[in-house]
Amino acid sequence: MCVHYLETIGHHTCEKDGTKEKVLKNAPFLSEYNEDDNKTPFLGTGYYFWDNNIEMARLWGKWHYKNGYYIIEAKLILKKPDFFDLVGNRADMIYFRKLIKILEKKFRDKKWTVGKAIEFLKRLNNKCNGIFPFKVIRAVNDSDRIRRLKRGKEKYNFSNKDYIFLDPRIMICFVEKNDDIILNKKLIEER
Repeated sequence: MCVHYLETIGHHTCEKDGTKEKVLKNAPFLSEYNEDDNKTPFLGTGYYFWDNNIEMARLWGKWHYKNGYYIIEAKLILKKPDFFDLVGNRADMIYFRKLIKILEKKFRDKKWTVGKAIEFLKRLNNKCNGIFPFKVIRAVNDSDRIRRLKRGKEKYNFSNKDYIFLDPRIMICFVEKNDDIILNKKLIEER
């Protein structure tokens, strides 16, 4: 029996292009990594969801789809060993840091963003199976843009100097579309 590692709600924002039925049937939509065209999704090529964060889905729509957008909601089931969790699994974080250090040492002339490193590791895994076999990646993006927008919001003090932020920007990237782990899709918003 397979034990679920994490079940969550995902919010996928996409351009308002096509009928609601067509969009719902085909969502989520691929975000492709292409460094030459300056297309560099945070976690490489994949199908992106916000981890249970409708507000971020709306912000993404406003920032990226000036002619309108849809938000698709789905139940996501993320299981080991396919799930690489850079949010809640220290072993995965340590492993990824080791991989980045190896890349930086071997290719001293390259600047490694997370998305670029993941794309390289996916290609390397095709040659040396087992290095980066993951089909789902989950990570927090702590961008300056979000920090400025949410300064002081959802931030609670542990003490006078330390705090916890209870509204992080968590993304989930599916390397492949999989109807077995992206369930119960529904269109929940149109702008």
